[in-house]
Amino acid sequence: MEPVRAVPFSEFDPRTINLLNVAWSGALRELQALKSNAVSTDRIAETVLRVNINLRVAAAAGERDPEKLKQLAIKGVDDASK
Repeated sequence: MEPVRAVPFSEFDPRTINLLNVAWSGALRELQALKSNAVSTDRIAETVLRVNINLRVAAAAGERDPEKLKQLAIKGVDDASK
């Protein structure tokens, strides 16, 4: 499977970047609250990167709802950790 490439932030307008920040923060908080294995100390950098990439891919596909963006980011992290 080919790796997913993140869309550069320069491709998004300021409003969308703000939505991505809200969704990113929410996704990391939710993963921590769930005490997911994906957020273990030894995998925190990988988790943050995956959340970031998943959010940008979803936004590039047109998603703008912060809650949906957050859920897509979490689903992507959960899928990758299996």
